[in-house]
Amino acid sequence: MANWSLPTLTSTYTNFLSEVTGRDYDAATQFSIAIPSNQPTGAIKWDTSLSRWQKWSGTAWGELATTYALTGLTVTSFSNTGNTTLGDSSADTVTINANTVNYTNATTITGALTYASAITYAGNVTFGDAAGDTVTFVANTIAVPAGGLTFSTGTVNFGVGLQVGGSAVLSAASTATLTNKTFDTAGTGNVFKVNGNTVTAAAGTATITLPAATDTLVGTATADTLTNKTVGDTGTIGTNALGFRGIPQNAQSSAYTLALTDNGKHISNTTGGWVVPANSSVAFPIGASVVLFNNSGASQTISITTDTLRLAGTATVGSRTLAQYGLATVVKVSATVWVISGAGLT
Repeated sequence: MANWSLPTLTSTYTNFLSEVTGRDYDAATQFSIAIPSNQPTGAIKWDTSLSRWQKWSGTAWGELATTYALTGLTVTSFSNTGNTTLGDSSADTVTINANTVNYTNATTITGALTYASAITYAGNVTFGDAAGDTVTFVANTIAVPAGGLTFSTGTVNFGVGLQVGGSAVLSAASTATLTNKTFDTAGTGNVFKVNGNTVTAAAGTATITLPAATDTLVGTATADTLTNKTVGDTGTIGTNALGFRGIPQNAQSSAYTLALTDNGKHISNTTGGWVVPANSSVAFPIGASVVLFNNSGASQTISITTDTLRLAGTATVGSRTLAQYGLATVVKVSATVWVISGAGLT
């Protein structure tokens, strides 16, 4: 530690050498080794504990500068606990040669962020830090490679365009809102899957495959045009579903209990009659209609179990008799009430 007031004219020759040497040592080490005394105002010091330069004001050491202008800087490891600005104007370019930026903690980018070339995310990526945030892709296109794109949870809403070159999958935990979207941009064999089911689009046609009997299609627009469409006659057919062009036949030759698959059909029976089951055992939808044809020369019985079978236009309820070659129609009008009418019916 040097006393910068020394040497003086009264310094001895022995002291003169050590006093000058001490000042040279302080200057060479930028006052970083020992605390000097009487250093000149404006002296520059390197503070090893803070890892930055300081300046002597005449009474105390303070920060040399708040901003350092460096024309060239190579950093092998960069860490900063405060705010950091790279570039001093919007036109500056910052190049990261290693091509990797690691964000250990949550990172917020407040201004516009533009990627001029491809960008790859190896881990989880969150756009926006709150549910109300808006993330805008200027090109309006998310291009999915052949490997596919998977949305596993939450809600996925594509308001502008989604182009799928491979396959896009929404798991059972997801909800997708898809408007004016283009699928199968590669043109061959690419699919869009929702909960394991497949929507395939090619050459202007669309096929929707629902492998499970419980799957439901909801929300067909009134402006949609359905031409030459076919609904299979297996499984439950709802009263408001796309139905038959005729009244398909279910031919029987013994006592027969109506099933859900008979909705919209006619049951031709040669003997044994028909049974309309209770709603508690077979829950036909309200509006279900079934035509009964007695394909024999003898009368047959149309019986009801615990529910109500009402003869149209009367207060009469209960089982009915259909004469030879008679034709009757039963319509479900409420949860436990059916109405029957026809020719040869008593």
